[in-house]
Amino acid sequence: METQHSSPPASPAAPAAEIDIPVLLLLLAAFVLPGLIGRDPWKPDEGYFFGMVHSLLQGGDWLVPMLAGEPFMEKPPLIMWLGALCAKLTAPILAPHDGARLAVGLCMATTLLAVGATARRALGTGHGRIAALTLLTSLGILLNSHMLIADIPLMMGIAIALCGFARILDQPIAGGVMLGCGAGAGFLAKGLLAPGVIGVAALLLPVVFRQWRKRNYLRGLAVAGAVALPWLVVWPALLYLRSPTLFAEWFWQNNIGRYLGYSVAQLGATNDPGYWQRTLPWFAFPLWPLAAWSLWLKRHALLARHLSPALEASLLVLLVTLGVLTSSASARAIYALSLLPPLAILATPALLQLSARANRSIDWAARLIAGGICLLLWYAWLLTLYSGATPDWLQLTQHLPGNYPFAAAGIGMACALSLAVLWVLLMLRLKNIRSRGLVSWVAAVALLWGTVATLWFPWIDVGKSYRATFQELQAALPEQRNCLTSHGLGESERGLLHYFTGILTLRHELHGDPGCDYVLVQSTVGEIPWWQQHGWQVLWRGNRPGDRRERYWLFARPPVAN
Repeated sequence: METQHSSPPASPAAPAAEIDIPVLLLLLAAFVLPGLIGRDPWKPDEGYFFGMVHSLLQGGDWLVPMLAGEPFMEKPPLIMWLGALCAKLTAPILAPHDGARLAVGLCMATTLLAVGATARRALGTGHGRIAALTLLTSLGILLNSHMLIADIPLMMGIAIALCGFARILDQPIAGGVMLGCGAGAGFLAKGLLAPGVIGVAALLLPVVFRQWRKRNYLRGLAVAGAVALPWLVVWPALLYLRSPTLFAEWFWQNNIGRYLGYSVAQLGATNDPGYWQRTLPWFAFPLWPLAAWSLWLKRHALLARHLSPALEASLLVLLVTLGVLTSSASARAIYALSLLPPLAILATPALLQLSARANRSIDWAARLIAGGICLLLWYAWLLTLYSGATPDWLQLTQHLPGNYPFAAAGIGMACALSLAVLWVLLMLRLKNIRSRGLVSWVAAVALLWGTVATLWFPWIDVGKSYRATFQELQAALPEQRNCLTSHGLGESERGLLHYFTGILTLRHELHGDPGCDYVLVQSTVGEIPWWQQHGWQVLWRGNRPGDRRERYWLFARPPVAN
C-alpha cells in the first residue's frame, strides 16, 4: 500500500533532481517559443480566433466576441482577452497576430508549471521536472501548443485544477482557490467542459477513494465553489443582460447542442463512429502507454484505492474527460488536449522506472534521429538558397508554392544555429542525467521543430497564409461600391479578410441577396459558382499558393437591361 505524505517527501536522489533548473527552462523555452512569432495566422482555427482579437483591437466589444463585424458566439472570450492584451503590450514591436500568439506561450508556461507542481506533490521533490517534460512528448501537443486556439487555455485550466486537487486535502484554502480558478479559467476558455469534468470528478473522488472522505475536502470544495462562482456567472450574466438571443446561441447551440448533437449539422465537427479510437492512439502517444504502465506498477495501491491524492484526482479527471469526449456528438483532435495534463502526471511514475539501459537506448535513438534530420534540413535549405530554385519534393510542392524566392534571413539563421549549438552542448553533458532518455527526446523534438520554424516557416507561411491572396482580391475590387456580399466564406477566411484588407462582407447565408454590386464566393476545385452560370462578370479568381482545393471568385453584378 502506498504511503500517504502530508507534504512532498524529500527525495534528493530522485532522477528528476538531476535536471538542472536552467537546463529545464532552456529546454522548455526552446520547445514553446519557436513558431509563436514570424508567421501569419493559419487555418483552420487561428484565422477566426485572431479575427476576434483583431475586432477587439479595432475598438470592438469586450463582452460579445465579434468576427468580421458579426457576433461570434462559438467560444467564451478568454483567448480573445488574453490575445488582445498581449498584442497591445507588445505593439508596435510585434505585429498584432504575433503579439496575440504570445498568449499561447503564457498559457503553455502556466500549464507546464501546474503539471510540474502536481507531480511534485504526488511523487516528491524534483519529479515535477520530469512531468513537465513528459507533457511535451505527446505528438498532439507539438503543433497545437503554438496555435492561437481556445483549447490551450482550456488545457491550462485543467492543469491548474489538478494542482488544486493535489493540495486540497492538506491545504483546503490554497487547494480550493486553485481548483476554483482552474474550473473558471477552463470555463471562460471553452465553456461547460472544464467545470463539468472537474465538478463530476470532485463528486466521484470521495465515492471511489476513501482518503477524500474528510472534512478538509468539503472545506476546500466550498472555497473552490466560491472562487469559481465569479468566473462562471459574471460573463454569462452580462451577456444575457445584453442579449438573450446571443446567450442562447452560445449556451444552447455551442455548448449543449454540440454535446447532444442537435446543432452539429449546422456547426460541424461530427463525432464519426471510431473517431477517437483512430485519433487518441497517435495524439496522446507516448503518454497513454506510459500512464497504463504506471497504473500497472501501482496496481496494488490502486486496488486498495489508496494512491496519492494527485494520482487519484488525475485518474478520475482523465476518465471523466474521456467519457465526455467519446459520448459527445462533436469531435475534433484538438479536443483531446484536455486529456494531456492528467495523462502526463500519470505517466511520470513509469518514466521514473526506466532502466539505465532503456534510457541510454532512447537517448541515442533520439540523438541519431534528431542529428540526421537536422543535418538534412540544413543541407536542403542551403541547397535551395544556393541554387535559387524551390526543391521539387512531391509532398511539399503539392501544398506550397513552387516559385518561392529563398533568401538568407539573418535572424532565422542565427536562431537555428543557436538551437543546434545548444543541442550539442546538452548532448555532451546528457550522460550524467539519469532521465537522459526523456530529456534527449524532448531536446530532439525542440531542435527539429525550432529548425523548421526558423529556416522553413517563411516558405510554409506563404503557402498557408491568406495575406497575398486577399490583397490581390482587394486590388481587383473597385473602391466605389455599394456593398460586397459573400457566399461560402469560412470563419477563418472572414476574419483574415478583415485583418489583411479591412473588408467586411454581408453574408449571403444570413442576408440573402442584399443587392450588392459585387459578390465574393469561396468554392472548391471543379465547382462552378451559381453567379458564373447566371451572367455575373468574373473580376478575379485566386487561391493560396499551392492550395489545390479552395478557389475564390469575385463577381460583378451584370448591368440591368433597359
